[in-house]
Amino acid sequence: MVIRERLRKVREYLADERGDALLVTNAANVRYLSGFSGSWGVLYISEEYAELITDGRYIKQAEEETKDWPGEIHIVAQGETLSKRILGLAPKKLGVEKSITLEVYTKLVDTLNDTKVFPVEGWIENMRMVKADEEIVKIREAIRAAEKAFETAFNIVSPGCSEFEIAAELEYQMRKLFGATPAFDTIVAVGERAAMPHAVPSSRTWQNGELLLVDMGAVMHGYHSDFTRVILSGELNSEVYRVIDAVEEALISAIDGVKPGVRASQLDGVARGVLEDRGLAQYFTHSLGHGVGLEIHEGPTLSPSADLELKEGMVFTIEPGVYIPDEVGVRLEEMVLLTPQGAEVLTSLPRRIEV
Repeated sequence: MVIRERLRKVREYLADERGDALLVTNAANVRYLSGFSGSWGVLYISEEYAELITDGRYIKQAEEETKDWPGEIHIVAQGETLSKRILGLAPKKLGVEKSITLEVYTKLVDTLNDTKVFPVEGWIENMRMVKADEEIVKIREAIRAAEKAFETAFNIVSPGCSEFEIAAELEYQMRKLFGATPAFDTIVAVGERAAMPHAVPSSRTWQNGELLLVDMGAVMHGYHSDFTRVILSGELNSEVYRVIDAVEEALISAIDGVKPGVRASQLDGVARGVLEDRGLAQYFTHSLGHGVGLEIHEGPTLSPSADLELKEGMVFTIEPGVYIPDEVGVRLEEMVLLTPQGAEVLTSLPRRIEV
């Protein structure tokens, strides 16, 4: 029923644009509308017809994953191109997602001489922002997998280990315990290297008296998780603690401000205002957060320019950070679900961990 309702909404968009059909090419959108997770597949959706188009590598997978898909499955034959298949379906006005490659788009336009092709952006992405109950269950499982892997790994790693070793242990435990894959390249950064928001793990070792920053997540059933924690070994200098306290205050203030109807830019402003009061706002160099679901970064975006009104059922991160070059970097990140009462924090690990 969930997939049928999603298709109904797609057809409403088509009717508004007076289009005959939509070609869905974004892999996350294909999965959202059909259940299919193969690396190559597109959806053709018209007013009365729907078809998953894939190739012979995915015959069995398509059958197993699309039990709720009310349309057909078309396996392209040898020598048959996507353009030829769409030509056979004969749409007069075809919407094409902007995620399509220029090469495929050019072939479509050249082949579909009698079809008007128009670009589509945001239709399904906007639908995906509000999560169904079954999606929230999968997100919770992805969070549990990453958090359990984190706890297990930090019973094994300790000061003296390199960033390489710590990242490897975290990802190994996700796979070993849950069969989960990393949601992104795990970020492990020691001391001054944590001032790089997307630091790549190196041979740098973690020593007593240093901060360790870990940003990680897992993928379960196609859905992602994402959190950031700081681990403190020994006694650190007072400036590090000052920055941690400021970032945590910004995080808590933003979480407290989460309500249905609040603008995304307002939340960003709340966190930024706390850091401004602490003289640290100039070191907060990214937006406050992002949606998480079938993709690690999706809508809504929480940034100074984001005018979007937040709605019940949205799942997003809140992750203020302070990055003082060559000195210290601190980011604390929670995932929250927007409920009628406000933010339900889905992540549960302590924000700062003393070892």
